[in-house]
Amino acid sequence: MSDRDELQRELAALEDRAAQIRRELSWGDISFASEDFASEVAEAVLELPLVVWAVDRNGAITVSQGEGLYALGFKPNQLLGANVYELYDGNEEALEPIRQCLLRGKEDNSTLAINGHIWDTRYFPRFDSSGKVEGLVAISMDATELRTAQREAAHAGDLWHTLATRSPDYIVMVDRELNVSFINRVEEGGRKEDLYGQSLFLLFDERFHDFAREMLEATFRGEEGKGYQSSSSLLGDERWYDNRLAPIYRDGEVESVLIVSSDVTEQRQAELEKEQLRAQVLHTQKLESLGVLAGGIAHDFNNLLVGILGNAELASAVLESEHPCHDHIRGIGTAASRAAQLCTKMLAYAGKGEIRIDQVNLSTLVDDISQLLKVTLGQGVSMETDLDPGLWRIEADAAHMQQLVMNLITNAAEAMHDRSGTIKISTGQGYFSSKDLVELSLLSELEAGDYVYLEVEDSGHGMDEQTRSRMFDPFYTTKIAGRGLGLASVLGIIHSHRGGICVASEPNVGTTVKVLLPRTQVVMSESSSVLSVGRSDKWSGGGRAVLLVDDEPTIRRVAGQMLQALGFHCIEADNGEQAVKYYQSRDDIDIVLLDVTMPVMGGVEAREKILESNPDAKVVLSSGYAEAIGQDTSSTIVLTKPYRLSTLRQVLRTVLDE
Repeated sequence: MSDRDELQRELAALEDRAAQIRRELSWGDISFASEDFASEVAEAVLELPLVVWAVDRNGAITVSQGEGLYALGFKPNQLLGANVYELYDGNEEALEPIRQCLLRGKEDNSTLAINGHIWDTRYFPRFDSSGKVEGLVAISMDATELRTAQREAAHAGDLWHTLATRSPDYIVMVDRELNVSFINRVEEGGRKEDLYGQSLFLLFDERFHDFAREMLEATFRGEEGKGYQSSSSLLGDERWYDNRLAPIYRDGEVESVLIVSSDVTEQRQAELEKEQLRAQVLHTQKLESLGVLAGGIAHDFNNLLVGILGNAELASAVLESEHPCHDHIRGIGTAASRAAQLCTKMLAYAGKGEIRIDQVNLSTLVDDISQLLKVTLGQGVSMETDLDPGLWRIEADAAHMQQLVMNLITNAAEAMHDRSGTIKISTGQGYFSSKDLVELSLLSELEAGDYVYLEVEDSGHGMDEQTRSRMFDPFYTTKIAGRGLGLASVLGIIHSHRGGICVASEPNVGTTVKVLLPRTQVVMSESSSVLSVGRSDKWSGGGRAVLLVDDEPTIRRVAGQMLQALGFHCIEADNGEQAVKYYQSRDDIDIVLLDVTMPVMGGVEAREKILESNPDAKVVLSSGYAEAIGQDTSSTIVLTKPYRLSTLRQVLRTVLDE
């Protein structure tokens, strides 16, 4: 028991004793100043830190007992006969309750500071046999420690109240039944009292109840450092809280648990965004690595296909028209063409495919394709379109955009192969801030600006997290007969057009794919930057000289034979530096056919040096993928590998006849 409790207990006991004495005195059985009375009082207070004293109606002290006298500098009975009015001369605060008790015959009390101590005094009037006041009995207690404890308790209470009311955190106390016994604040419009006695679990979402109960029970067992996170939507938007628990003890037992709940919504959002960004970077790095691999394989394979297609066409050219080997040669050509298409898809995934830049209205393109694909949808599957008629133009390869739209719609339709539902296709435009782009969780980093978007939504089977994380990987597919290049090529097309894509999907709910493409900033001509294949005829080179530059011996051999078959004289070089020397040292070269990717010096740099020496030089670049050529191809003729004899003829004729 604390000292304060002990003092209060002693005071109560003494007051009871004083009341008994007062009753005895009022009966007139004991003389006020009798030896028996003094002895009885002294016996009651002898061992207590109190002062029991009495005065007659004139103020003379008739009783002076108690251990408390020593604190005042006196001994028991030392003040007998002294007059209280003289002792307190000039101290009206001390004299007033004495006068009132003697004059009015009513109990009174006072609190005085004497010799650095605080004394609480109770005054009890004493009556004679006629009922007149003939004196009083007073009990004084040294309340210094009690008042100090009270001040400290009040200060602690004020401090607690300040902390609780001004804390940005929620402070909650719960009893052993997990009901709220205290809460420091509620939101505007609420009342704390309405929550007292209510279950703690009313304050946050049900999915956290079991874990929270486990942590609370552990804290009631005295375990320290417990906590849990929870969310609440009671106030509208979902907010997240970090809850720290601490046991509160009474008499050695945990009586309640204190919960401090900090709002960590912004911190959690920042951590989620950081994690999303990290995952996005890792995913982008993975896609870039796969893109480099796919692009490298496609480039090397395209070089091989030049040899396969070239040799097949050369063989077909020397055989008689009725020769049975023509069927086999055509089969080789067909297989090689299919292999070339596969390379095109791999290059599209890598973002290195051939691009013909035009101004494209995505709404018009989607409308045309959706009309064609409607008839191919399964039974019970419908298509709805919401296309912006005033959509901004984008700079894009129309063929690639057609492939992108067809792949997305086809995938949406296949996601509902055994169920009915709707495919919703919409286009739109707008300004996307950096925050907007982050919230979309795009698979590529974009700058804030104006974008056109395409959104394809289906109500199909949806995807789980594992499938969604791999959906753009080349050769990954969930279809029995799929090759896994459809969505991979979609991602490559988007990257090559400086766009972004995001996917939201949930099993048994459906999938939504959103593609962002930057708005065009310039008005372009309708001409394509890459030469298309023209007609085939019997045009001949007429003995003119072609400088053939390629680091692959097979291509030089096959392309050289194809040039000779077209009537050209062929001069060979195996890198750009050698080609520049040949061109500058000779004056009989009519046209240069330059491979783009070569050691020592690439084709683009070699072309620039050749044009520096002769601005009228005729140069054709040849590559398996357009990215290696660079962004400015407006004045460049490009021969895409693998190429056929007819394509080579058309390109050379176009350049030489300009």
